[in-house]
Amino acid sequence: MEYINKHRTKMVVGGALLDDGGGTRVGMVLAIDLPDRKAVEQFLADEPYNRAGIFECVMIRKFHKVFPEDDPKIFDDMIAAERVRAGAL
Repeated sequence: MEYINKHRTKMVVGGALLDDGGGTRVGMVLAIDLPDRKAVEQFLADEPYNRAGIFECVMIRKFHKVFPEDDPKIFDDMIAAERVRAGAL
């Protein structure tokens, strides 16, 4: 928690993954705003749970935020463009 707290200004979202019953932690998800993959890899290398080897796997993926929108018109425009594209198929 202390490590994550040091990086909280870069966190987009984060939290525990829970089992179906909701009572047992089975992992975590972090969306963190870092400049490049190298910075993400360094963050993970220093992350205490990862260093301790408690994760079965770690995945790094780029993320394109859609919700919540900074400007609702952007999503409306995306829908309109997709409708046009689908009509052209």
